[in-house]
Amino acid sequence: MQPNVSMPLAIAFLGDSLTQGWGQLPHEAFPARLQAMLNQAGETVRVSNFGISGDTTADALSRLPLVLASKPDIVVVALGINDAYQGIAVEVATANLVEICTHVVDTHANLILVGAFAPLNHGNMQREAYRTMYSQLAEQFNAVLMPDILESVAGNPDLTHPDGVHPNALGYERIALRFFPLVSDVASKRRKPT
Repeated sequence: MQPNVSMPLAIAFLGDSLTQGWGQLPHEAFPARLQAMLNQAGETVRVSNFGISGDTTADALSRLPLVLASKPDIVVVALGINDAYQGIAVEVATANLVEICTHVVDTHANLILVGAFAPLNHGNMQREAYRTMYSQLAEQFNAVLMPDILESVAGNPDLTHPDGVHPNALGYERIALRFFPLVSDVASKRRKPT
């Protein structure tokens, strides 16, 4: 059966302050920028930003039903950095993400996982354990993985707020540009008849 290409694909972003767009206007956050890029490229999408500043994986898990109630075709899960900052064991974060990912794939939505790592000068946050967690989850759930949302952004004063972590408008533009081909590919595959 041929999909209806005129119907917008629903993309839901479940994340923390990096998804919400902390310190920026809503249209400057990378999910909104990504929607604009996709629409400009001719891909009809509707993006919902469920990012909340400070959220851990447990916080996000508790509000997952709201996200899934929006009936997304694609779910982008960008969580874990706050767990690491708070010293939450990687095993706990992994268990929460396994539950989130399980519920997402059970709805037959496409899953995109996003890792996030703060600059090394923010202390030892079990970086390697968390890095391994993201890659193993991507393999377990057959998800597309963006290993580090802050790559080439964190620590760059031209692209972040003074904390060196949260992107400014230019930083979010950089993230959206890196994210665009990945999401565009998932969206085009989603459009193909099964």
